[in-house]
Amino acid sequence: GVRMAATFVVATVSYYVIEQPIRHGAGRSVLMLGAVPATAAALIIAIVLTTSGAPATDAIAQGPSHGGVMVVGDSVARSLVAGLQQSGIAATDRSVVGCSLVPGVVDAFDGRSAISCGPFASWVAQQNPKYVLVVSGVYELLDVRRTKTSSILRPGTKEFAAHYEQSLQAAIDALSSKGAIVVIPTVPCIDGGRLPAALRAQTVANADRLSIENELLHAVASRASNRKRVVAPDLDGLLCPKGVFQASLGNVATMRPDGEHFSIDGARAVGKWLLDQVPGMRTAAFGGLSEGDVLLGRLTNSGGSFCSVAAAPAHRGPYDPETTINCTNRGAYFSLRVYRDTAKLDRYVRLEVAVACGYARKSDQASTTYVAGKTWMIAGTTEGVAAAGAALHVPVVTVPCR
Repeated sequence: GVRMAATFVVATVSYYVIEQPIRHGAGRSVLMLGAVPATAAALIIAIVLTTSGAPATDAIAQGPSHGGVMVVGDSVARSLVAGLQQSGIAATDRSVVGCSLVPGVVDAFDGRSAISCGPFASWVAQQNPKYVLVVSGVYELLDVRRTKTSSILRPGTKEFAAHYEQSLQAAIDALSSKGAIVVIPTVPCIDGGRLPAALRAQTVANADRLSIENELLHAVASRASNRKRVVAPDLDGLLCPKGVFQASLGNVATMRPDGEHFSIDGARAVGKWLLDQVPGMRTAAFGGLSEGDVLLGRLTNSGGSFCSVAAAPAHRGPYDPETTINCTNRGAYFSLRVYRDTAKLDRYVRLEVAVACGYARKSDQASTTYVAGKTWMIAGTTEGVAAAGAALHVPVVTVPCR
């Protein structure tokens, strides 16, 4: 099949090699990821370099973890969060880099499945947001197969339209399951000049495919069953008047430095526009701050890490954490676990150190490291722990392994 840009491949490798084993409990310790091949680590480094056009956001307190506005989507969603917060929107970040709202097997991913933007139902149950902002659209237009053996579905066909609409409706149903209003802006055009021709042809850089996606989005949003729970403001019209990419907007000289991701000023401008389009977002009730969300904001906004919040277990065990957040930072990886019960945290720290030292001894390492606060611990590769400690301004603890 057609080979897409490194961004797609790296995101997929990151997901299958790092995120999936952690999400599904493959192994007790995140330190087990030290066995990931060097080639995979190199690819993870590449994702940071490939997405370096996504500007670093200012370090501010994360929004409420109960109520407020939950932001879901891909790295474009991630680039918006801090600016939304600064514009007065109580936003929490639930983005997943490189994800798609449309499931299926993608030939451009060498026959792997598209990365999910969820788990929506789990996140909504945890946060119970008043609004959910869905920001995606770049990866949803790739040619896709429902299964590895089924035929290719291409945008512009009835078969693709049915699959897209079914997928978007399923997302809306999950995101509004606790009563939230789902805000799905139209997908804006992008400046795809830096992308390979094959990539431009299968994304919103292709004007025909962009038009197809926004027509399908409008068709789903305007269904009678969605009229009281879905709002679809025209972000494409704001950023791309008459279908033409605009680098600036009002007094913001550079809205999207790389043609896709938002600058902090651009994100603030979008936040102010959203408040005009959906005034209720201004008064979305705060329900309390989660330490996990505060730490997540610091790790992503100032630390430059790519993080995702893991799904809550269906049946929480006595020593399961309240929140698990998995991150990568320039090829290094780490996992943050938050506990309310300090006794459980102490037990987890001892267990994690014991397991990590076991792997350290096998690789002839004399010690292992971690970072911890009163209710949380971060473990991972040496480089990952160091990056987390620097972002959180917390000293790294080195434990000898005898």
